[in-house]
Amino acid sequence: MADDLTNAPAAETSETCDPQRVGTRGTAAERDEMNAQLMIRRTLRTPFTKKTKELEEALRYETSSYSDCSRLWKTIEHTYQEMERWNSLLTPTILRLSPDQYEKTMERVFFYEDEFFKIREAFESIFHPVAQASSVGSASSPTTSLALNRKYRLPKFAGDFKKFREWWQLFDVHVHRKPLDPVEKFTLLKEALVGLPAAEIAHLEFNADQYPVAIGIIEKRFGSQREAEKEHVFEIQKLYNWRDLHQNDKLSRFVSSLSQNVKALISLGLSYESLSVTIAPGILTCLPSTMREDFTRTHFEKLQLNDVSNSELETLLEYLEKE
Repeated sequence: MADDLTNAPAAETSETCDPQRVGTRGTAAERDEMNAQLMIRRTLRTPFTKKTKELEEALRYETSSYSDCSRLWKTIEHTYQEMERWNSLLTPTILRLSPDQYEKTMERVFFYEDEFFKIREAFESIFHPVAQASSVGSASSPTTSLALNRKYRLPKFAGDFKKFREWWQLFDVHVHRKPLDPVEKFTLLKEALVGLPAAEIAHLEFNADQYPVAIGIIEKRFGSQREAEKEHVFEIQKLYNWRDLHQNDKLSRFVSSLSQNVKALISLGLSYESLSVTIAPGILTCLPSTMREDFTRTHFEKLQLNDVSNSELETLLEYLEKE
């Protein structure tokens, strides 16, 4: 998905408030029933957000098989259908019992609807050719069909250092190492570059001899591991300003962003131990005091061990991912 869940509306709905304060009209029994239904819908939204991010990451980094992604998609689809069922029940009730919350409620409904359609489009754009080939008994394997079709849907690279490695891995597998004519590879390269990267090779003559020259320029200009590390660290530092992480949806987005950027740094060759000193204190500061105290208390002994495998950052990530 082009936009991740950090684009959620800033204004929270009545679901994030004290249930006793939701609803000002109707009887107490009606308000209690509405709050119980809101709680059920909230318990659906949290796993929906988590599974959507898991599938998004799997599609982006090609870390899972078709069957794994398909299982994730079915879970997301089923959860969203349940959310829609509760939306149908709750919407008229909220309008009647808590009209002041209706507009904010609908903002959230439309937000989750948008996220559902975006992840569905992302899943189908990659795996629809596989499903088609399987349904008509194609002689080619799903993996082959996927590879042949993916080269025409290569992600664009616009010069983001932290995304170069991901983009290059896709381009390398689906174009660069394929037995294609160099001119065709050069064509696909030009189609995949936008902005500054495109400008970097605009002066080259369009012929077979210039394709490896173009590749060399792009790798030298944007393949710096140091620049990628700096970008990921900057993304983590932006998380230090997050507050109100006691809200389930917000905590889920926070942990997802933290985990993705830390794991990206690990894949670049850094260690949890080296990152722990600079990152862990900033993350702990963001957490609600009760969560911070619980982490410190429950993991005190583990953090005292002089073992690289028990770095504070890794332990903290494990703790947050279970919350």
